Amino acid sequence: MYDDVNVSHSVIVGRKFRCLQPAFVKPYLSSDYGIYLGSNLSEVTERWPVTNVTAKIQAFPRRPHGKPNLGDKNQEWYLIPLRHTIKNV
Repeated sequence: MYDDVNVSHSVIVGRKFRCLQPAFVKPYLSSDYGIYLGSNLSEVTERWPVTNVTAKIQAFPRRPHGKPNLGDKNQEWYLIPLRHTIKNV
């Protein structure tokens, strides 16, 4: 799929959420701690250098209707960094 690209370093391949907002604002702003509510996952696959990754993220469905599906455009996701993977930048 990416044979035409000359990659000299490791990359992460995936899609990103087009809409990110704080998951909550009380008792504190969740985005201050890297916790977001994501929705509208892009259909385009992108690549990011591994050196740009600052943490691994777990995604939990918010109000799942049926089986959670990242392809469901109406599904919102809690995006929470795994503390032990956070890189200080």
